[in-house]
Amino acid sequence: MILLGGHLCNGPRPCKEADALAAAGHDVTVGGIWFDQRFVERDQQLLTDKAWRFQPVLDFRGLTRMQQWQRWQIRLQAKVARILFLRHGIRSPHLLGYGAKAMLRFAQAFRADLTIVHSEVGLWVGGCLQAQGDRVGVDFEDWFSEDLLPEAKASRPIDWIKSLEMQLANHCHYCLVPSEAMASAMAATYDCPRPTVIYNAFPVTNAEMEMAVDPDRVYHDRQNLDLPALHWFSQTIGPGRGLETLLQALPHLQSAVEIHLRGNCPTVYQDWLRSLVPDGWQERI
Repeated sequence: MILLGGHLCNGPRPCKEADALAAAGHDVTVGGIWFDQRFVERDQQLLTDKAWRFQPVLDFRGLTRMQQWQRWQIRLQAKVARILFLRHGIRSPHLLGYGAKAMLRFAQAFRADLTIVHSEVGLWVGGCLQAQGDRVGVDFEDWFSEDLLPEAKASRPIDWIKSLEMQLANHCHYCLVPSEAMASAMAATYDCPRPTVIYNAFPVTNAEMEMAVDPDRVYHDRQNLDLPALHWFSQTIGPGRGLETLLQALPHLQSAVEIHLRGNCPTVYQDWLRSLVPDGWQERI
């Protein structure tokens, strides 16, 4: 079983993980959380012809009175957890993401041979499952305790997250990270076995097959097929995610490329993003 802390469409790594495990002959169920109807529709499209199943651990889209009540309850839990942590240093799994205890109950009832966790809330769930003797794997999609801006870290239980990361990195049966640099740094920081590296990439053969069926679907918004294209993905496009370094490096390139940013860019960050684009690159991003 694979657990993620949100919608399937925002989790390319769990999707590819499920595809790979199902292709190897395993019976795979993915558990996630539904809270946005638009994303549910995308999830359902992604599930077409899959050899594995998706099951929402929580569904609080607000379509029914029960879901509306659940939505209010979950948001209240998160707000109370933040207040208790900021004022008194009290740690709660509700600080880590929506539906922490529901996700744990789901995993305990399912009793999979291997439960693979993603996201901060998954760290807590994985630790609880390990404590009761279950076999747990982890995919550190991000280095959760290190990927926040300094001002954001002040309101997060960073020391607790680090302890959860250390526990899983040292004792999981299955441990993945998305880069060689992160694998080396995590092994040195937590004195743990070096995690296996699986990059956030897609096989070229997949694109070639899709191109034969529907070229427009593959090219999307590429303007010049003679130029290399760089695909940069983040759920939220904003400060502190490495985009600044990428844009600062563009004037130093010896040849032109296209940059395709994939993610939600809130209105508050759009002027910030435009201000970072070097002169002469506006038409290539």
